[in-house]
Amino acid sequence: MPMPKRRIQARYRRSGASFSVQDRDLVAALENIKNTRATASYGNANAYSSATASGVHADVPTALGVYVKGLAHTVGFKDSLQNEPDAEEVPVPEQPKTLTLEHVYDAFTVETIPSRRLVDVHARAAELVEKHSLEENFCIVDLATVKALYDYHKAKLPRVRPHFAVKCLPDRGIISTLAALGAGFDCASQGEVELVTGLGVPSERIILAHPVKRPCDLRCIAEYEVPYTTFDSVSELHKILASKVKVKLILRIRADDPMARLPLGAKYGAPLDKVSELLSVAALLNLDVAGVSFHVGSSSRNPDAYRNAIQFARKIFDEAKEIGFNMHLLDIGGGFTGSFDANGNVTEAPSNFDRVRDALDEIFPDDGTFEGLQIIDEPGRYFAQAPVTMACLVYGTREGTNDAGERHMDYYITDGLYGSFNGIIYDGLDLPTYFLQPNKVAPLAGIDNDFDKIKISSTVYGPTCDSLDCVMRNIPLPELSNGDWLMFPDAGAYTMAGACDFNGILCSKYLCFYVSSEKMTSTATEKELSDLVYANDRPACTLVQNR
Repeated sequence: MPMPKRRIQARYRRSGASFSVQDRDLVAALENIKNTRATASYGNANAYSSATASGVHADVPTALGVYVKGLAHTVGFKDSLQNEPDAEEVPVPEQPKTLTLEHVYDAFTVETIPSRRLVDVHARAAELVEKHSLEENFCIVDLATVKALYDYHKAKLPRVRPHFAVKCLPDRGIISTLAALGAGFDCASQGEVELVTGLGVPSERIILAHPVKRPCDLRCIAEYEVPYTTFDSVSELHKILASKVKVKLILRIRADDPMARLPLGAKYGAPLDKVSELLSVAALLNLDVAGVSFHVGSSSRNPDAYRNAIQFARKIFDEAKEIGFNMHLLDIGGGFTGSFDANGNVTEAPSNFDRVRDALDEIFPDDGTFEGLQIIDEPGRYFAQAPVTMACLVYGTREGTNDAGERHMDYYITDGLYGSFNGIIYDGLDLPTYFLQPNKVAPLAGIDNDFDKIKISSTVYGPTCDSLDCVMRNIPLPELSNGDWLMFPDAGAYTMAGACDFNGILCSKYLCFYVSSEKMTSTATEKELSDLVYANDRPACTLVQNR
């Protein structure tokens, strides 16, 4: 009977369950310590400017303690970090020919419309409803709008290469358009990497910008050779070491704009007082920290938040240089918005690209201080919001009275809080709406007739059985009928991307029709805004009011 393999006597405890570390793991740890760039001054980043082998040997127990702690962090799934269990090898899709706008427009059957105004989008929507006998949710995606936003970004921030935040709207047409224009991509998961590379985008244009990765995400980095990924904790460093993946690391720091619609720092981003420790551990583990990233928050309201964060990043670049890291990537995150004024000019208000550019030129001058410096950002809402108009079918009506005894109408549409309107709860979504009646002769229902002048207090419900599934409550709408459509402009950001199919209702499956506007304009004229667009100025339900 063969003797069982001996395991090291030292045992550690996690969540009440014991586990063991084999001798070979500690031997490998000691070998890494011998080859590390770090000294024994663990926790003091400034001491790394004089890293020597003798310095390491001076305090091997300290260094070994860091490695053993890392083994304790990863032993529970260390093998799965490197090998996908019981899975067949999936070949990486062959890269198609280089994307061009012509190729994209042909692949997605893009139709030209006169402008991005409501009246022209409405006319195209009416054609689609008639041609395809539509009765489920659909959207119209204007790829010319995407290009206009990209060109403006390039003009205002010439040193910054945008990396579209795929999570905001993983739409194949928008991704392909941005790829053809030269953008990179901020992916947060294996699925997003596979989506982007499957459209022909080379992996060197991707950053996997999730600071806490699942085992499958680490394997994805290795399989697709994604060059960069972010981290914000010691635990993540140990996971990356255990995975043996070759990737450059970007330290994500916390740099919140308290005025942002959705600050993100509570969940991700290392506090500044942890930066030295993280750099120290990375050096000790012989991992390559190549830059700094931050995200001031979604829909930032304060342009100075970027300047403050850029200043923090510069201090970290300088500190890391003393240790021996060759930092060359600065990722300034997202938080920008994009819209069009009456003359068709892009505006990023309340953000301010000019102030961001000035801060970059002042704090990270293009003077060779950091050789090969690359600056990227991660705009999601900026590219995704304005190009998309969603359309939802009215399939039920109910007449009643409100608390004041006045006539009130309830309408039921094919999307709701469990679908694309999830942002009402999670993202502060407050979409304007207008209506489409395919049987009306007028190019936009309500123009030059009395129909729109009769407005009734109305509530719009989503399609699920949940009574909280309410999109708009007590707003003035014209009287609608089954078969009419409600249309929601500027609706691409964090809407369809977060939809689910609760109740078996396929809210996550929008039909997408692509157009290219010949002229950039604001979504609506002042008259259309006052006469035809109904702003949802009340929260949808008590749940939102009390959040």
